[in-house]
Amino acid sequence: MRLLLKNGIIISMNPQKEIMKGDILIENDKIKKIEKKIENEADEIIELSERVVLPGFVQSHVHLSQTIFRNSAENRKLLEWLEERIYPLESLHTPESLRISAMLGITEMLKSGVTTIVDFGSVKYYEEVIETIYEAGIRAGVGKIMMDKGFEGLREKIDTAIDESVSLLEKWHNKEKRIFYLLEPRFVLSSSFELLRETVKISESKNVKIHTHTSENKQETEKVKEITGMLPFEYYEKIGMVGKNVFFAHAVYIEQKEIEIIKKTKTGIVHCPITNLKLGSGIAPVPILLRNKINVGIGSDGAPANNNLDIFQEMKTASLIHRPFYGIDELDAFSVLEMATVNGARLLGIENITGTIEEEKKADLVILNLEKINSFPYTDLYSAIVFSASSSNVEMVFVDGRMLVKNGKLLIWDEEKILKNAKSIFKKTFLNKRR
Repeated sequence: MRLLLKNGIIISMNPQKEIMKGDILIENDKIKKIEKKIENEADEIIELSERVVLPGFVQSHVHLSQTIFRNSAENRKLLEWLEERIYPLESLHTPESLRISAMLGITEMLKSGVTTIVDFGSVKYYEEVIETIYEAGIRAGVGKIMMDKGFEGLREKIDTAIDESVSLLEKWHNKEKRIFYLLEPRFVLSSSFELLRETVKISESKNVKIHTHTSENKQETEKVKEITGMLPFEYYEKIGMVGKNVFFAHAVYIEQKEIEIIKKTKTGIVHCPITNLKLGSGIAPVPILLRNKINVGIGSDGAPANNNLDIFQEMKTASLIHRPFYGIDELDAFSVLEMATVNGARLLGIENITGTIEEEKKADLVILNLEKINSFPYTDLYSAIVFSASSSNVEMVFVDGRMLVKNGKLLIWDEEKILKNAKSIFKKTFLNKRR
């Protein structure tokens, strides 16, 4: 199947920062040709009429299992938010509720132009989520949550957590270059030294990445120091849980010596600005991380801490919150777009196949119509996308050359049916219930 996209404004996000008006020829799942004009070599032609073509966005930290808890955990700081609401709700999940929660989150993200996600999974029944991701056609890093400490309804024995995770890894990792398995211990307060060390050993032996949370909240960070006698990243370095195969969400409370560890080891970070504001956690020192050549992606985190998964809101917030502290030129629109595209691909180690628009890469694309009330007129394309655009500007989304969104409508599932099922499951499984 050969598909020709004609007359688009192509924002490549490649190292040369190229923008061109032209055509893109897609053959099966790859971009075969990018030129100013490609003669009719296709089975299907789509006229873009100067709509903007971007590499699909990468949501580098989300919790699909939590989407169905949206608006259910308000006005709490991180540890209370987890202990009083999120852990009890997660412990109530059934295979059916996990599947519909994943469908809700995937639908929202696809319609906002996301083509790759990093899902921080669930303790139980996680294969239901992986199967839903696979069915949807989106690209994803996936992983079962491992926790052997803390909340009784979720914690597991180390062997149970590890064995199930390895089983999923062996079945799903690198499936069709679309599903990539990650090892996901929850965080230090719910993961023993032994669990983290075993995670590192498996990462090294299987050559898969580790993803977890750290330094999100001052109280959490102080507790880690009490338990370990070290700063969080000193502890991770001692365990060996740093390096190119490791990336952490949040990193709000980190000291200079930790930044030096992150830089030296080439460890990755995911910025979750709206969640960090909503839970009153703080603001990560992202401009300092970027100045130190540290790779930083962007994520919405879970729906009950945000309370949506719209990457446009995340990009705009990420740029604006740092300016009063670091200056008007910090985190400009292009830098934020890098975080939401190629930087996210680098975190997963898939920048060779996605994250930029280049020949022979996967055809993961989002088509934006900026000639709308909320975004017109514009002279600076990057600023128009980051500061003016929203999910309402998304017209088409392709993953592996397959159109998943057309005219802003999801093609893979019936949205009304999803909402009807979600309403029923939420009422039956979660509303006014706690374990």
